[in-house]
Amino acid sequence: MGAVDDRAKAKIIMKTFLYANKGKWFTSKEICDFINNNPLGVKGGVTPTGLSKLVNGHDRINRKRKSGRNVWLYGVGVNG
Repeated sequence: MGAVDDRAKAKIIMKTFLYANKGKWFTSKEICDFINNNPLGVKGGVTPTGLSKLVNGHDRINRKRKSGRNVWLYGVGVNG
């Protein structure tokens, strides 16, 4: 089995984090801080912009804009 690249690892970690915290909203910065501050095998670190590109359009992750700014919230099992 081949090695999983950092982008795929970050996506898997984010989805796992959101499902473990089902029903709660998190900013991409909060998720990135979790990924970057724990020894989870993502070498280069993750930025909020990079993370949003990974999950943009993912059908099971809910996304909403926070208070009209360019800050997005992500969650699973939450409405609107």
